[in-house]
Amino acid sequence: MIMLMLGIIIAYEDAILGFAADTPFTSGSQKTDALFMLVIMTPVLFLPNYKSLAKISAIGTFLIVAIFLFIAGYGLSLNGFGGLEMITWDDLFPRSFSAFSNWFGIMVFGYGLVPFTFSIQDSMSEPTEMVKATRTSLSIVLMLYILTGDLISIIFMQSIKSDILSELPPAIFPTLLRILMSIVVITSIPLIIIPAGDLIHDKILPNPDNSRRGKIVYVIRFLLAYLCAIISTVVPDFVFVLSFVGCFCVALLSFAYPPILHLTCLYRYHPKEKRHLKTKLIVTDVILFVWGLIATLFTSFLTFTS
Repeated sequence: MIMLMLGIIIAYEDAILGFAADTPFTSGSQKTDALFMLVIMTPVLFLPNYKSLAKISAIGTFLIVAIFLFIAGYGLSLNGFGGLEMITWDDLFPRSFSAFSNWFGIMVFGYGLVPFTFSIQDSMSEPTEMVKATRTSLSIVLMLYILTGDLISIIFMQSIKSDILSELPPAIFPTLLRILMSIVVITSIPLIIIPAGDLIHDKILPNPDNSRRGKIVYVIRFLLAYLCAIISTVVPDFVFVLSFVGCFCVALLSFAYPPILHLTCLYRYHPKEKRHLKTKLIVTDVILFVWGLIATLFTSFLTFTS
């Protein structure tokens, strides 16, 4: 769980450094840029809880929708609809195991809500609506993946070699988009930093009576951001970081861990004489666990070696 959170923070901070590197605001040194990033990020690290993020998250959501609309418009003005004529059947599927592992990691990453479920539910004004909210949010994620991933890729098919933002020329408009993307990522980091800091705080300083955490939790958040910023200066492109985090951490927690946890609870709390009635369920759990483990190890290895 902690490894997942750290991986996401590293990926986000790596993304910010990547965006800044192609703007006039870069110092030319990743370490110096990382220091400035921490200074800008510090105020959001001291937010007390998820509830304080509502307005910030709303701003981030609005910005990211606006950004992709601008990118789509820019692509259409540059390439028109020529990409539609270039699509072949082969473009609909990954062309290698390595490409498949990257696709799998990014796809799974977008659905990595499971580990944060309880933290989000505790911050909701109506916690009983968690299932409905999750269903709605994942549906939105699916639609955004289709619109931003597929359609924009088709628009830029004639010129794309890496990620979309890397293809934009060093002009005022693309620079503005990179700055806005940095703001979006900065507003997203607290969504991970807050539960990560709380989790580590509770491991170091157990809080059995659920009393309010002390100021030390803010120090832990800052140290996490600082540690991840150092690592982000030496890791490769953030797309590969996201892919690896999705393949290893999210896939493991979302696909392999739930069935083994369910089996453990079944054998621990279900009467032994009635377990034979759950044979199909047990077999299903075993199949899901094996599939999740194989998918995790296989895609993680391919992504890491690429």
